[in-house]
Formats: sequence, structure tokens, C-alpha cells
Amino acid sequence: MKIALLTPSFKGYNAREGGIASHFAELAEALCKQRHSVTVVTPLPKSKCIAESEAHSVVFAPFSADMPLWLDKITALRWQLHSVAGALYRAKTAAKAMVRLDAASRFDVVETTNSGCLAMSYVKFRARAPLVTRVSTTAAQLVSHNNSRPRWRDRIEQRWESRLVHLSDRLVTHTLHHRDEICRQWNLKRENIGIVPHGIRIPERDELYPTKETGQIEVLYVGRLEHRKGIDILLEAIPTVLANQPQTRFKIVGLDTGNWQKLFWELNRDVPRDRVAFSGSIDDIQLREAYRRCDLFVAPSRYESFGLIYAEAMAWGKPVIGCNVGGVPEVIAHGESGLIISAVDSQALSKAIIKLIIDAKLRAQLGEGARIRVENRFSHTKLASGSITLYNTVISMRS
Repeated sequence: MKIALLTPSFKGYNAREGGIASHFAELAEALCKQRHSVTVVTPLPKSKCIAESEAHSVVFAPFSADMPLWLDKITALRWQLHSVAGALYRAKTAAKAMVRLDAASRFDVVETTNSGCLAMSYVKFRARAPLVTRVSTTAAQLVSHNNSRPRWRDRIEQRWESRLVHLSDRLVTHTLHHRDEICRQWNLKRENIGIVPHGIRIPERDELYPTKETGQIEVLYVGRLEHRKGIDILLEAIPTVLANQPQTRFKIVGLDTGNWQKLFWELNRDVPRDRVAFSGSIDDIQLREAYRRCDLFVAPSRYESFGLIYAEAMAWGKPVIGCNVGGVPEVIAHGESGLIISAVDSQALSKAIIKLIIDAKLRAQLGEGARIRVENRFSHTKLASGSITLYNTVISMRS
């Protein structure tokens, strides 16, 4: 099958991290392993980002997303106007690239994402390949769960997103909970939305670290440092955990979007500096090693439509802690592969962390359960097979 992936970001090519970038990188590799032809249509990488994708069989068809100088200058006086103009320009440029590529390659299907609305111009063409839009966290959800009010730029993006969703030939998402939420948001029918969970590369079992019986326990967090990801809840819980279990070490990985590191040290001058490490953004090799070496993983997000970070940690045989929000309970099985706290609450989080720190047997049991759950539900093979089944359905509907 000839497949095009139209995405604003692709991990290892024009992005270092992010759920959207990771999904399309994993999907491309999974499809190539099943001998499908995959073309990735995505913006050219910035100068600081080196193209180093591991999906070697993928054909990249990048396009320039940089606005022309005259448009950049006209809109530069207001950042929201500049942002809207940039999104429109990227969508127009992406549509031109897709039409040109489609004419040459005759794609069987195109998969895109609602994030960034990159396909909002392409979707309006009649003579195009069937378009599947994977719906992740929506623009409205991002505003709501980041504790902010929608600005006019946000309202415009929400209208674009709604138009893309309604004009797509098929929608797909990764959890039942998120499917039901987007059905309510856009008045859609459940049967019109496919469910294909994310899939990831699973390390070999001989790469896994054994569970520590005693000694320093490392707790890992991966994700942007922002309100929606619950970083404030984790930072509030850390002093309580360290007061109870001083041998613990926290490693916090991700882009700091709000001076959280500075605020933490200002409020917690008594916490030993060697107990909490803010690592910022790290490359893929360093991230795998962080997953491998940690003893447990925590991410108290206020909302996740899926939560790829949990599956990534579980693949390394790590017990995980998350909150009872969004699609998280469909990724983490409470008491089987990790712990789910009922509310986004620092006290509940610190108790869950301490429980796993002091019980090595429970950590080992949940870690093994986590690994098995990923093998059974979130593998590359499952992702590729589920996607191809969905694509065939869309193609038959258009025939």
C-alpha cells in the first residue's frame, strides 16, 4: 500500500520530542516493517535539528514552512496574528506539496493529525487520496487543561480543527474515552471513529535492568514542564517523598515552559540539590537510557488522550503512576502495570510514590505486568495492523 503521512513534526527529523512527532515516527517504521511504501510530508527541519530518523525505509518529502519575508514583516507586530498567518501559510504550502506528490505517486491513503491543522487546505481538494485524521488532544482541551482562557487565535484554531475533522474521510483515535469526548465536542457518531492505540518499539528483554532490592531509587518524569502535564503536582510532592524516603532521586526530563525549575528551588531551599535533577530536553539515546535506569515512572497529567510516555516506560518493565483522567486508565491497568491515583493531588501522588519505593516486590510485579501489557496491546505490529485495517475500510468507502 502507498501511504502518505502528513504531519507537522516527525521525531528524529524535525523534532526531538512530542507525542505527535513520536507517533508518526513509530507509525512510519511499523508500516515499513510490513513492507508498505511510506512517504512523510513534513516541514523542513530547522537548522538546529539534524535529520537522524531511524525509519530508514521512509521517503521524506519536506516542504518549507517559513513565511515569505513580506508576510513575516506585516504580521510580526502582533504575535497572535503572526501565529495565525504562519499556520495558514503552512497549510497552503502543505496542500501544494501533497497535490504534487499525489499526482506523481497516487497514494492509496493519507494519514494526518488534528494538531496544527496542517491538512485543512488539502482536505478541501476533491481529487485527492482518502484522508484519515488521527485526533489527539484537541485545541479546546489544550486551552482548558492548561488553566488558560481561549484567545482569538485559539478560537480560530478550534474552527479550523472542526472543519478538518468534519471533512476527513475517516477519524481515528487511540482510546475509547477520547473517542467519546470528541463525539460530544463535535456531535459525531461513535461508529465513525476508529480506535487504533499507539504502538512503540519494544526493547529486548535482555536490555532491561533488574529491580533493585535496596539502595537509591530513581523516579523518572518525562514530558513538557507545564500545567496540563501536572508538573506543579509532582514538584509539590517531591519534598514530602524525600522527607520520608531521603535515598530517593528524582530525574525530570522535558522542556521547561514556565520557569518551574527556578520556582522549585526558590520554594525548597532545604532539598539537597543532588536529589532532584532537571535534565531539560534530551536526545533519544539519552531518553532510552533514562527509562532503562529508572526504578519507577510518574506523570501526573491533568489530561492525556492516551499518554505515550506511560507505554514507553512500561516497555522497559517499569511500574508507572498516572491520574484517573482521559485515556490514561486504558493504558495503565491499576494494580497490574502501575498505580492510578483518583485525583490530581500531590498528597495522593506522594503516597503512591512512597508505596512503590518501599516495596521492591510490588515494583517488580507491576513492572513485569507493564511489560506484558505493552507487548500485548501497544506494539509496532499492533499499530501497523490496526492502521492498515482502518485504511482498507476508508479506501473501500471511497471506491
